[in-house]
Order: sequence, then C-alpha cells, then structure tokens
Amino acid sequence: MIRALDDSVGAISAVLEDLGIADDTVIVFTSDNGANCGKKGARWTSNQPLRGQKAQVFEGGIRVPLIVSYANGREFGDWVEQPVSLEDIAPTLVALCGHTVPSEIQSQWTGQSLLPFLQQKPKTFIPRPLFIHEPYYRPDPLTAGRPMLTPATVMIDGKYKLIAFHDGVTRLYDIESDIGENQDLTSSLPERVSEMKRRVAQWRVSQVPARYDTSANPDYNPAAKDALPMPAGALFVR
Repeated sequence: MIRALDDSVGAISAVLEDLGIADDTVIVFTSDNGANCGKKGARWTSNQPLRGQKAQVFEGGIRVPLIVSYANGREFGDWVEQPVSLEDIAPTLVALCGHTVPSEIQSQWTGQSLLPFLQQKPKTFIPRPLFIHEPYYRPDPLTAGRPMLTPATVMIDGKYKLIAFHDGVTRLYDIESDIGENQDLTSSLPERVSEMKRRVAQWRVSQVPARYDTSANPDYNPAAKDALPMPAGALFVR
C-alpha cells in the first residue's frame, strides 16, 4: 500500500511537470484520520507508537501527516512541531495564492493561515488551542473486552491534551513526552484539568450544534459527577 501510494503521488507530480504547471501548483499531502487498525475481532495494522485508531480521539485516530510542497518552498525543507488542523488548509491556500475571500466566507473559517511556517517565519504564527469533537458512542476493538467509548471533546493546548469524555471521565496527557498517551496526569495536575475543562465546555456551547452534542442524547446525564454543562436551551423529554 505504501508503494502504491508513493507511485500514485509520483504519477501526479510527473503529469504536473509534463503540463508545465508544476511551479504553479501547491501539493498538500494529508489524511482525515488515523488508520483503522481493528474491526470485527481482527487486527491488521497498527498506529504505533500512537495509541488508538480511526474514530477515536487518541493520537492514533487524530494525528495525521501534513506535507506541503510548492515552487517557492522547494529550496528548503522544514519540520514543524506546532500542532495544526485541517481547518488551516483553506486559509493557507488562499494566502499562498495571494488572494482574499469574501468576509462572509472568512467568518465561517475556524482555521488560520500556515504561511508563516511555509515562509520560515514561525514566530509570526500565533499558537492557539485546538479542539476536536467526537459525538458518537463507539466500541474500542483494540482493548480487551471491546469497552464502549463515549462521546468526547478534546482540547490540545501546547504540550497538554485533555480528553473530556461525556460520561464525566477526564484524561490529561503530555503529548510531547508521552506520545503514546500512557500516563494520565489528571490526578497530578488538577488545576490544569479544571481550567481546560472549563474552556472545553465553553467551546462546546459556542461551536457544537445540538444535533452533534450529547445534550441532545436522552442517555446523557448532566447531573453526573464532572459532567460537562448542557448548552443553553437544550430540551430533554424522558
């Protein structure tokens, strides 16, 4: 599969050269999620050293490659450690093209341009927390007994990653020193957990439509210990 993928990318690059438009083309290589490692009792691949797989909020499910190639950037190559999001691709491509888009479109964007990294000016990029929302209940085929993973919201702020499962369970990881998410820091850093949970709750209320939030799920119990708050106006019928 790796060889087939490499051949395919090479074929696209060759056609761009043959057409004489390679220097006017930006190539973005990425993925929307990590590999699906196991299903129906079988396990056929691994995201090691990352934990988890597709449809999970562990790094194995959400951390993906992002490679950008364009004419003015080929004279240097750089490895960027700053976590970014697929939401950043549209603003980046518009900036690379030197264009602007109407304000009504910009107002819908939640990403920001990665041009500072592509122009080797990383200090002009303003870091911000990243949020990821998984609204579904899913079995975990990679864990013995296939336990059910509840919906979760993630916040990545610098080296810290908070997973707030909607059943009240919270996990905190230092993904710089513990990329495999083996050591839960929740009990050792309670103040950081509390602050990040507060910001996660605010983000959910402001950004997640009711149909994608467990506030619309009759099995969600807002009175449970450490449960995140319901969005205003949520209606329950039991």
